[in-house]
Amino acid sequence: MGGVGKRRWCFIDRGTRGLFGPSRTSASGARAPAPRETPDGIFQKSVAVERRRWRFFGRVQGVGFRAFCAGAACARGVRGWVRNEPDGSVSAEAEGPPGALDALRHHLEKAHPFARVDRWDEFVASPRRDDGEGFDIQG
Repeated sequence: MGGVGKRRWCFIDRGTRGLFGPSRTSASGARAPAPRETPDGIFQKSVAVERRRWRFFGRVQGVGFRAFCAGAACARGVRGWVRNEPDGSVSAEAEGPPGALDALRHHLEKAHPFARVDRWDEFVASPRRDDGEGFDIQG
């Protein structure tokens, strides 16, 4: 995905443990879905994946919001991109488990020490699963 104006912020390395670690039993004791082997030999559990696009309005440019977004996404195992818009807002598109996406959006809305998110819009899109791994900061 290398292109002009893009920087790969992180690569999601799930290793051989799969997406959620080696355990196949949930906290309630229910048996988790069996892991599946990917073409590269890595075992991963089947999980629901969603893709969401957000637009954040407020004081979100010039305060490190894109890097903050990329770091928070990588910490949650979410892939996608973030970029500044000409009107002063910031757009982000992220793909991952619904709970991780909810946690990411809430974190972006509240946790940055210098940004102020006055409003955000959310759009749900079909998962693409073709972006590769990681999170990009665009232009």
